[in-house]
Amino acid sequence: MLLLLISVLFVAIVNGLQEAVIFTFEIPQKRDGRFVYDLITSSPPLDVNSRYAYFLLCDHFASSSIICREASDDEKVIGFVGGYRKPTDPETLFVWQIAVDEKHRGKGLPAMMLDKMLQVHNPVTITSIEATYTPSNKASYHFFTKYAKAKQALANIDDYLSADDFGSSTGHEEEKLIKIFLTPMPTTMKNKEK
Repeated sequence: MLLLLISVLFVAIVNGLQEAVIFTFEIPQKRDGRFVYDLITSSPPLDVNSRYAYFLLCDHFASSSIICREASDDEKVIGFVGGYRKPTDPETLFVWQIAVDEKHRGKGLPAMMLDKMLQVHNPVTITSIEATYTPSNKASYHFFTKYAKAKQALANIDDYLSADDFGSSTGHEEEKLIKIFLTPMPTTMKNKEK
């Protein structure tokens, strides 16, 4: 079952010419796993998992994931947010990966996808978002902190995994955990930030 959430018209001026693109946002289907895998492999510094993992994510966790396509191409996935509700806290959405095709970066697609994902009907409301990022992935850090600010939400950052947790031979960086509380900040906190 394909659920088309919304189509969005994006208009930009490129080299003096007006360019219009219509994006569609959909709940992924199992078949989309291969397209998501292709997108992730072309989106460093994201960790690439097996194709099988992306098939499972698009099938078993479809209701907490979203894909974006250009309306003119119903095959290629140009944006993806993959996540799941935490089993111990179903009101928290853990965002596992966000990726946007290089050609479409800078158009606000990650925030649009996350917003559309939060609108998917589910009996349990999402009250917070969690994600991890490595310190070298500045784009993830900036996206999540900017998203929290746009939602007037409190964001908290903690250590999650150390480099040693991954094992010394992996060379994997530490992972930080950001949690965004999707309730507006109290007025007193807003004033303190200024």
